Amino acid sequence: MEPAESVAYAVVVEGLLDVLALSRAFEAVCRAHPVFTGCIRSGDAGHELVVGEGRGVPAVRVRAGDGDPAAGRGLDHAEELIGLEVSRAGDCSTVTLLTDHTIADATASVALLAELWGHYTDLVETGLPTPIGVFPIPQSLESLLARRGVTRLARNGVEALFEPVTRRPVWPEAVSPAVASPTAEPALPVHRRIRLTADATAALARLGRANGISVHGLTSAAVMIAHAKAAAGGPNDVVVPFMYPVDVRTRISPPVDALAGTNIFGTAGFKRSVGANTDPLLLAKALLAELDASITDGVVQQSQLHLTGQDQDRSAPAGTPVALSADTTMLTNWGRIPDLRTPAGLTIEDFRGAILSQRLRPPAGATPGEPPAPTSGATPGEPPAPTSTYIVTTFNGRLSAELATAHCAPRADDIVSALDETIHQMTT
Repeated sequence: MEPAESVAYAVVVEGLLDVLALSRAFEAVCRAHPVFTGCIRSGDAGHELVVGEGRGVPAVRVRAGDGDPAAGRGLDHAEELIGLEVSRAGDCSTVTLLTDHTIADATASVALLAELWGHYTDLVETGLPTPIGVFPIPQSLESLLARRGVTRLARNGVEALFEPVTRRPVWPEAVSPAVASPTAEPALPVHRRIRLTADATAALARLGRANGISVHGLTSAAVMIAHAKAAAGGPNDVVVPFMYPVDVRTRISPPVDALAGTNIFGTAGFKRSVGANTDPLLLAKALLAELDASITDGVVQQSQLHLTGQDQDRSAPAGTPVALSADTTMLTNWGRIPDLRTPAGLTIEDFRGAILSQRLRPPAGATPGEPPAPTSGATPGEPPAPTSTYIVTTFNGRLSAELATAHCAPRADDIVSALDETIHQMTT
C-alpha cells in the first residue's frame, strides 16, 4: 500500500501542560469520533475502512525537542488514523494532532483540534470533559455529492494545468543525485516558513478590503509572483501553473457540517505568465474571477470526481499521456484558525501545519534526458502531485505560509526571499 498523507496540526504552548489531562481529552475526542479508532486495511477488493473490533485509542507520545511538525512522523493507516504528540523544550511544549488525510481534511481536523482543547480546558478546570455526543462515520465526497444531485461534468476545472508529454523538458536547476536518479528513493522535501507580523497581516487585510479582494487572492498572487521571480532570475516573465483546493461544504445544498464528511473540497487551477513587474492586485482579481465563474458553473464542486484515480478526460488527444505542468505550485489555505480554549496558566503562542509523506513531483530537469512521468501512472485515488505546496493560516492575527518543495534548498531560499519582498511591497 502506498503511504497515505498524514497532516500535522501543531500548537506551541507556554505554561504548565498537564499531559495526563491532555491524554484524557484526546481519548474523549476519539470516543466521540469512533472513525478515528479504526484503520484502513488493504485486500484483493481494495482498501477498506475498519471501525470497531475493540480497538483502543492510540497512546499520546511525549518526547523532547522543538516539535517542528514537518519533521514529525506520519501515520501508518493500517494501524491508526489519528495520533497526538507532545514535544517539550524548556518552558514551551508543542502539541501536534495528526490525522490521516483519507479520513479528514483541514476543515474537519481543525474542528477536532478545537474539540481537543475544549475537552482539555474543561478537564483541568472541572475534572470532566466537554459533554458531546457520538458522531456518525463521516461520508465521502462522492456519496455526499450523489445525494445532492451533483454529477460529473465535462470539465474538471484544472485543464489549463495539464499538457501532453511530447517534448523533453528544460533543466532550470541542478539537483541532487537522489532526485536525479529515477530509481533512487525520493529526496525529502525542503521546508521553509514565512510568518508576517500582526501589522503586516492587518495591512494585507486592509489592502484586500480596499480593493474587494480576499486575503486568499492576495496571498495566491504573491506566491505566484515569488515563484516567477525565483524561476526567471531577472525581469523576464515565466508561466506559473497554480492550483488550490476549495472547501465546498457551503457550496453544495444542503451544506455539510465540518465533521460530517472526509475530504469535502474541489480543486481549482490557474495559469498565467507572471514576472517581477506583474501587478499583484490584477493577478489576484483574475484568479478570483475564474474561481467565482467555476463555482457558479458548478465545476469546482465536482472537480474531484475527475481527479481521483485514473482520469480519462483530460485536455489531450485520446491515447496521449498527459502530465501536470512542470513546477506546478499548490496553495492550501486553512484560513483563520479559531481561538482555542486553554485554562489559566497556559497560552497558545503559535500554530503550524505540515503534510507528511506527501507526494511532490521533482522539478523540471530532475531526470535529464527523460520527459516527466505521466500522471496516468499515479496511484488510483490520489490527485496529481505538484512540485511545491503551501499551507497558509492566520493565527493570533498573524498570517503564515509553510512551504514544502521538491526544489533544492537554494531555490527554496530564493522563493521565500521573493515572497517576503513581494508581500512587503504590497503592504507598505
